[in-house]
Amino acid sequence: MLSRLLIGTSGYSYEDWVGPVYPPGTSSKDFLKFYAREFPLTELNFSYYRQPEARTLERMLSATPDDFVFSIKGHRTLTHDLSGDLQSEARTFKEGIRPLAESGRLRAFLARFGFSGEDVFTQ
Repeated sequence: MLSRLLIGTSGYSYEDWVGPVYPPGTSSKDFLKFYAREFPLTELNFSYYRQPEARTLERMLSATPDDFVFSIKGHRTLTHDLSGDLQSEARTFKEGIRPLAESGRLRAFLARFGFSGEDVFTQ
């Protein structure tokens, strides 16, 4: 059985891509739509900095073709800032990514941990 190799980028929302990647004058709200014409997947990075919201991911799903897939980075409260209630943070994250999971278009979860020697678990 042959596997399908998918190539995408880490994120898609870059103003400096207007011109070289996106048509001149493209609004940031249309970046994903244009991106999905060239690539079959993207890694969502914003979710490390703020918990994802279901309505945001629903909009992303509707802006992309049915065969477009996503990888999502875990929120920092799941890997770096462990001072809060980990179970609550995990539930919030899980609820936020629900649309991707239910659609079958969530292909990977990326857990970003600290650099070697950085003890993130004792903070």
